[in-house]
Amino acid sequence: MAFKPLGEVTVDCEPYFIKGGKTSGNPKGSLGVDVLIRYKEKSVIAFELKTGKGMTKSGIAKRQKWIGASVVQVTFKSTKG
Repeated sequence: MAFKPLGEVTVDCEPYFIKGGKTSGNPKGSLGVDVLIRYKEKSVIAFELKTGKGMTKSGIAKRQKWIGASVVQVTFKSTKG
């Protein structure tokens, strides 16, 4: 699913990639991120949201290589009120 908030900016929710680039669905061997920001169809930055154990450095590096953009991991920790 994609959202276009501003002219040439696109926000993709849960896109998946194979070694050759973006793919549809979640085929075996693909990698995904939670949010991908694109400008003029070029990947700019991706976000991976985590609530538990984070990704390894190699997992982030592989996503960055396949996506062609920086991947920022955001970890949320629950707090008791």
